Amino acid sequence: MGQDIFIACAAVSDYSIKNIAKNKIKKSEKTLILELTPTKDILQEVCKLTKKPVCIGFAAETQNLTENAKNKLKNKGCDAIILNDVSKHDLGFKSDENEC
Repeated sequence: MGQDIFIACAAVSDYSIKNIAKNKIKKSEKTLILELTPTKDILQEVCKLTKKPVCIGFAAETQNLTENAKNKLKNKGCDAIILNDVSKHDLGFKSDENEC
């Protein structure tokens, strides 16, 4: 049974750790460097489905807001995108308030 609408309210994770340690990494004075690799874009993958639902995405942006949101709308293939300006200290990340 397919879905009529898919709302991707957040990116689950844009990156994941490239090489996961097999054992516990013991604490030391050394600085650790993590190498990250891009993950699949869930919204983009859903938008590619043969029986694609109406896809709505969110764009959390700090600069070039409208341009970046329009690019996401086009590149991901979604039907609508909601732009969030997360550069404001009292909205978005670490806040109970948001503005679209």
